[in-house]
Amino acid sequence: IVRPLGLILLGIFKLIGNYGLAVILFALLVKLLCMPLTIKSKKSMLKMSAMNAELQQLQKRYANNRVKLNEEMTKLYEKHGVSPTSGCLPQLIPLFINNIRHGKPLPVYGKGENVRDWLYVEDHARAIDLIFHKGRIADTYNIGGFNEWRNIDLIRVIIRTVDRLLGNAEGASDHLITYVADRAGHDLRYAIDSSKLKNELGWEPSLQFEEGIEKTVRWYLDNQEWMDRITSGEYEKYYESMYRNR
Repeated sequence: IVRPLGLILLGIFKLIGNYGLAVILFALLVKLLCMPLTIKSKKSMLKMSAMNAELQQLQKRYANNRVKLNEEMTKLYEKHGVSPTSGCLPQLIPLFINNIRHGKPLPVYGKGENVRDWLYVEDHARAIDLIFHKGRIADTYNIGGFNEWRNIDLIRVIIRTVDRLLGNAEGASDHLITYVADRAGHDLRYAIDSSKLKNELGWEPSLQFEEGIEKTVRWYLDNQEWMDRITSGEYEKYYESMYRNR
């Protein structure tokens, strides 16, 4: 590029015999040649600027109407209830309901002293809906049940409830409790403070724990066909790998 431009400048100088005037004419020529590119460039910049402004408007509109849970974080440790659309069987509660019904062992890690905070699934959904509509964007809300239970105590409630609903004598399934070696690094306690959600948005669980357990147990007992389908195939392999050699 430099060499042709130099030759053009030399040609102009030879033509008019004045170096200063040749430089001026050369500069004007270069400007004329580059003008279409400059115009295109400016048009492109204006177009990009317009697109940018439109994108910002869309982002602003989206920010005002988006699913706010993209910005709000909710935290939960354990919930109970029914999950009829799930492709797998959740642990502990439905597992133990099914095992009690079929007289299978109830494998309890360690001494059953691991503590979890439990919440009925519909109360969890209510909390998410409330946060969605009234929560502050970019804030964090803990969702808990104010309801901590040791695993062994929870299991006894499940046994008592299942036996009653199946017409078994009280304590008939207690012998199914089977203590197995605990998992390495198994968390002893999960705790979560939901006071912010309660104080700021007025949320609290609608059901007592035993009420939620009763509804949960009834659903699984009434949907044995679903349970049989879920607990076959891959789940059986998972169950064996988790509990066989403990």
